[in-house]
Formats: sequence, structure tokens, C-alpha cells
Amino acid sequence: MANKLQTRKLNRLSEFDYSSNGVYYITIYSKDKAHIFGEVVKFNQITEIENNS
Repeated sequence: MANKLQTRKLNRLSEFDYSSNGVYYITIYSKDKAHIFGEVVKFNQITEIENNS
């Protein structure tokens, strides 16, 4: 049976270590913008990040 799925473009940097500690930003979408993830009750925005190196 032939593979009918398209080959996906890799979206990760090959030289970056994704297992290291850090702050990551992710975006999750649902089909047709369905409200399936619950609701935001309290929102805290990080405005400054300390550099401890």
C-alpha cells in the first residue's frame, strides 16, 4: 500500500538541544476553533526573565 500522507517538513533546529531546561512557548489549535481545552481562569504573563548564567 502506497503512503498517501505527505512528508512533513522538519520544524526543529538540528543543532539545538531540546532536552535542556528553558522557557518554551507553544501554540495549540483545535479543529474549527472548538473549545475543548477548558478555560483560562487566571492569567499571569511573564514580562521579564532573569539571566542566572
